[in-house]
Amino acid sequence: MYLTAPQISALAQLLLQKGNWKGGQLVPSWWIEEMGKPRVEIPGDEKKALTHYAYHIKAGKEIFAAEGAFGQYLICFRDLPVAIGITAGAREYLAADICLKYIKEAVSEPCKEEQLEAAEKALRAKINSLSLVQPEGAFRTARQEVARLFDRKILFTENPRKIESAVLTKEGYRIKIEAVIDGEQKVLYAGYKAWKCNDLYPSDFTKRYHSVAYAMDAEALYLSVGLINTSYKEEYCLWVNSEDKVIATWRPNVTYLPEEPDMVWKFTGTFE
Repeated sequence: MYLTAPQISALAQLLLQKGNWKGGQLVPSWWIEEMGKPRVEIPGDEKKALTHYAYHIKAGKEIFAAEGAFGQYLICFRDLPVAIGITAGAREYLAADICLKYIKEAVSEPCKEEQLEAAEKALRAKINSLSLVQPEGAFRTARQEVARLFDRKILFTENPRKIESAVLTKEGYRIKIEAVIDGEQKVLYAGYKAWKCNDLYPSDFTKRYHSVAYAMDAEALYLSVGLINTSYKEEYCLWVNSEDKVIATWRPNVTYLPEEPDMVWKFTGTFE
C-alpha cells in the first residue's frame, strides 16, 4: 500500500474501533482481536514498547503497531482511544517507544476545561509553523567562487541519484536547474530558502513532486529537496575546487543503499 499519514491514521482508527466504521462492520471484530495478540517474542526487545510479533504486525502489552520502512507506523493503544499514523523518514525505529511514553502521558493528563481553547490554539499554531528545514547558507546571490557553478554545463561522475549533467541558471530569487537524470531531461526550480514545487514525474505518484530550496555561502551552493509524496529528504552541496572541478555531495535522510559515514556520498563533475 502507498498511504499518507492521515490515511494510515484512518486505518489505525478502524483497527481501534474493532473493524467498525460509521456503523458498518468492515472487518470482523474477532479478527482484529486475534491479529493484535502477542504471538512470538522478539529477541532482545523485551524492554521495548513492541515485544512480540503478532499477525503481520508487532505487539506489546499496551500497544500494537504495523511497521514499515524508515519510520512508517500505524499505532493503536489497547486501553486508550488513540490511533496514530506516522511517515517519519527516520533510520531509528523508536516511534512506538516514544508514542507509548509521551502520548500516554499526555492523554492521561487531561487539559483543564478553562485552558482547552488556549491549548487548541497553541496546537494549531504549532501545526501551521511546521516545515522542512531549509538549506544552510546566508547568501541569496553567488559570491565569486560559487558563481563559477552557474551558466555552465556540468557533467557528473556516477552517483546514487543518477544525475548525468546539469546547468544552473540564476533567475532572480530562484535557480533554474536543467538536468539529465537517468537519461531523462528534467527542468526544476529552487527558491531562496523557500520551497518551489516541481512536477517531475507526472506518471509516477511515488516520486512525482520534488520541492526544492537553495542557499549559498562564500564557497558552496546548498540545495535541499523534499520528495513530497514520500518521507524522503535530500541535501546537496556543490563547490568548485582549485582545479576547476565540481565537487558534489549527496546526503539523504534515509536510503536502501549501504550506508556511508555520516550518510554522505561524494561525486565529482567537470565543465563541458
